[in-house]
Amino acid sequence: MNHKKTLASLLMLFVLAFSVILPAADIQVFVNGQYLSTDQPPVIQDGRTMVPLRAIFEALGAQVEYFADTRTVSGYDPQTNRIMSLVLDQKTLFCADYTLFQVYEANPTSQAAINFVLSHTKEIDVPATSIGGRTMVPARVIAESLGASVVWDGNTRVVTITR
Repeated sequence: MNHKKTLASLLMLFVLAFSVILPAADIQVFVNGQYLSTDQPPVIQDGRTMVPLRAIFEALGAQVEYFADTRTVSGYDPQTNRIMSLVLDQKTLFCADYTLFQVYEANPTSQAAINFVLSHTKEIDVPATSIGGRTMVPARVIAESLGASVVWDGNTRVVTITR
């Protein structure tokens, strides 16, 4: 009887040790049915799947720019005519139709422009962050800002983005 307890304890210790040492299964991302290979793998942060912004934007046909002086990432999607902007380590996402925004571009400090930006800004759960030199963003928030739908399968750890 004592040997069974000892064996069971050793087996449990072995399982626990290897569950800590072995890495978790990789998260896979598919965009419109195509596997998205990225140089910085997706991660789970605060319960959200974080993916490299540039990879997602470009896979959806959007353009992206990074402004190092303000740590701001901005993107434009010609297919939907949507623009989006966020600042690293902040929980604010600006997203709007570019045609509507153009009205305010000539005078971006006017009260009307400020009101427009504020009305098209929302708070996101987890802020964009830099990991491995890449801007990582919550997959759902960013893909949906460009009109895509997102499905997360926690069992297989697969993110599926379609538009």
